[in-house]
Amino acid sequence: MRSADAAGVLLCTLLMHLAGCGESDPLADAKYKIPVYPGAQFVERDTHSYSAGNDFNSLQGYDDILWTYRTADPPEKVIAFYEKMPEVKSLGAEDGETMLQFRPPKPISFTTFNIVVHKGKFVITQSTRRRR
Repeated sequence: MRSADAAGVLLCTLLMHLAGCGESDPLADAKYKIPVYPGAQFVERDTHSYSAGNDFNSLQGYDDILWTYRTADPPEKVIAFYEKMPEVKSLGAEDGETMLQFRPPKPISFTTFNIVVHKGKFVITQSTRRRR
């Protein structure tokens, strides 16, 4: 391989790494790709499942996926980013956190999306209701 070709490959690899092209998409399993606040850093993905009601053998309940991101920007800036989107509605603020609801342009059956903004981080949640 010529040195010019090798330098080009090295430069391309470096640019892909810096752009994050080689990293996997944390929201890959989301039913809808909610835009992530620019510059936010992915922290973790978590899941929760719970049943609705007191039926010990209930198939009804919810399966949640939570994606947590960190940002140095103030919560007001993150909230403003999301509130500019027509799909986002504020559900209010309490105890230092603001909850936003995200409604995709085309509704997804039995699934809701929320964004909870705290100081220094925000969490995107996908909640899917299980059906019998």
